[in-house]
Amino acid sequence: LWSADTSAPADKAPLGPFQRTYTTNTTAEKLGSLLRDCPRGLLLHKDELLSWVMGFNAYRDAGKGDDEQVYLSIWDHQSFSIERKSHEDGMPITVQRPCLSVFGGIQPGVLNQLARGGENGFLERILFACPDAVTSPRTWSWVGISLEARRAWQDIMARLYSLAMADTLDEEEGPLPVFRVFADQARPAWEHWYAQHQE
Repeated sequence: LWSADTSAPADKAPLGPFQRTYTTNTTAEKLGSLLRDCPRGLLLHKDELLSWVMGFNAYRDAGKGDDEQVYLSIWDHQSFSIERKSHEDGMPITVQRPCLSVFGGIQPGVLNQLARGGENGFLERILFACPDAVTSPRTWSWVGISLEARRAWQDIMARLYSLAMADTLDEEEGPLPVFRVFADQARPAWEHWYAQHQE
């Protein structure tokens, strides 16, 4: 996302700081620097989730590394630090309260390959969604995503990014997330949803 000075003419409006919102191809080490610069969080979009998992430790000697463990820590928002000899300034990459969402698709026939790390909780951290099978004959439709739906989505994203993060006394720690809680009227709906998914 780019922010611009709307008071200036459109052709001369200076661009504000670049805010990265997603990435599609990155190593675990590079992901550390991306998350460090994105305190609001980041989306990792993989068209094929299997390629994401199979790429773990791809750039390590003999394919040995801890990429999967890094993602397990990120899921739990655990701060982490990456130290490598190749870092130009010799300083570690430190990420406070990482926030990452991984989104993608996978075929049922290769789903079991996601559990290549065994019973370490990796697979349990993935929220799966599978549409119901189509029973009626499929027909072609020219109807796509309406302009109103696109604008509504853009409005939601703009409103979310307009929310300010909490300040911290430590500049090196960076801005803090603001936690939202359920309203009293919303809690029964959450409790009902939670109970359904425990069955």
